[in-house]
Order: sequence, then structure tokens, then C-alpha cells
Amino acid sequence: MDRLEHDFGDHSAIIYMYFDYKEQGVHKLTNVLGSILKQICQAFKPGLLPNEIRRDLSVLTTKIRTRQVDLKDYTQLIVQSMESFARVFLIFDALDEYGSDGARQELLRTVEELQHGGTNIHVLITCRPHISVDLFFASSNSIEIRAHDSDLELLIRAKLSAYSHISANLKEDILIELMSMANGT
Repeated sequence: MDRLEHDFGDHSAIIYMYFDYKEQGVHKLTNVLGSILKQICQAFKPGLLPNEIRRDLSVLTTKIRTRQVDLKDYTQLIVQSMESFARVFLIFDALDEYGSDGARQELLRTVEELQHGGTNIHVLITCRPHISVDLFFASSNSIEIRAHDSDLELLIRAKLSAYSHISANLKEDILIELMSMANGT
């Protein structure tokens, strides 16, 4: 995020969403879109939110209060707002923690729709390998990031050292089991 702000900050909007497994009940598409919209509006320099967006935001707020809001209302205003920036970076971290498979697919379809709204929109999604985003982003690049075994071993040993009541043999057994689980065996 810091690198994006440094390299592209002045004429860009950087939108970041982190999905926490502890908050899965809160993960609703309207909440995510509302957060994206809020972050885009905050990306405008103070006092430079275009009047048209300000007006449409007021209309959306009224629809939310009267419960007449539609997902299309959110997506249209988000796309309209993103057009004001040279680049928009949409970052979704820990997508695998977002709701059920169906909810995740609905979010991905919506993100795909947002991305098709302009050529200036760049999407970064992090998730565990069992989650496939290729169906929605066919021309995307995928990079697998894995911890090195030595890093993982150091972390496990450091955590186990706090348990002085556990024997060295049991700690070694725990280490071996956790390392094999991390490698999928």
C-alpha cells in the first residue's frame, strides 16, 4: 500500500478491504460496496469531491435510509467516482475469509463488473490456493506465495518455547506434525 501511494498517490485511489474470518457475519456485499465507495470519496482531496458525485451520493443515502437501494445503485456510483482518478487500485486481502462460496462468487462478479467499468482499474486479490478467481479474471496473473520451511520452523520453535511445561520430545513431535501439515502431507 505504501509503495502504491508513493508511486501513484496524487492521481490515484487505493481501496483496501481485509476480510477477517471472525467477522464473516458482517461480510455483506452492500457493506463491502459501501466501504469501497467511502474510501473512493475519501481519496478525493478535501473540497474536491465533484458536485455530481456529491448529489448522487445524497440520492444513494436516501435510498439506503428508505431501504430502496439496489446493488446497481452502488456499482454505478462507484464506477462514476473511479472515473475521476488516473488509476484505481482495488485490493481484497484474505478473500477466502469472505462468507460462503456463493457470497464470494457474487462479490467477484461485482468486482469484475467494476473492473469493466474503466481501463484505469487494477485489482489485487489475496486468498488461499483453494479459492479460484480465474473464472472471473481470465487475463489475470497469479503468484503463489509460500513460507519457507526454515521460516516456519523458526516461528513454531519460538511459539513452543513459551511452553516450558512441555517436554522437548513432545515439542519436536509437534514441530514435525505442524511442518508436515503445512506441506499438505
